[in-house]
Amino acid sequence: DQRRNELYRIDKDGKELQRLTNDTLNDNDPIFSPDGKQIVFRSKRGTKYDELWMMNADGTNMHRLTHYPEDDTTAFIHSYHAGPPFWEPNSNVISYCSNQQGKSSIFLINPDGTNSRRLSKNETMNEGWHSWSPDGNFIAAECSDKENKKFSIYLMDKTGTTLRQL
Repeated sequence: DQRRNELYRIDKDGKELQRLTNDTLNDNDPIFSPDGKQIVFRSKRGTKYDELWMMNADGTNMHRLTHYPEDDTTAFIHSYHAGPPFWEPNSNVISYCSNQQGKSSIFLINPDGTNSRRLSKNETMNEGWHSWSPDGNFIAAECSDKENKKFSIYLMDKTGTTLRQL
């Protein structure tokens, strides 16, 4: 029996309420929508690399959200095609990290899979793991030089135009 990560819904006391996924590949990094009605997560199901998937909170209506550009061969084996998702707390948008065109950047996508776009125009650093501020106006992000040797934490506004090292 091969061990793999599956997603379960549990109550606050740790009692399992429902198994949500059952696939031969790992399902990781689930996060609820701000209204609690949907879950976005990362999985390799049906693909060679991780993509984001969406489902209702009860496990129904599962569908693929992101589609890594087929012609982009710059991502290496350990880089994210679609990294862990984060739901912006006050608007209907999901952020994730993706290595595209030779650089790791934060991307945004609507929950219906439309309007996928790179957040910042930063060309000098790789952007990685990140988290939204509670008011949704800022993102704290781990950034590194292009060689991934020097890392720092940066604060970015929600438009991606202002980037400040902390």
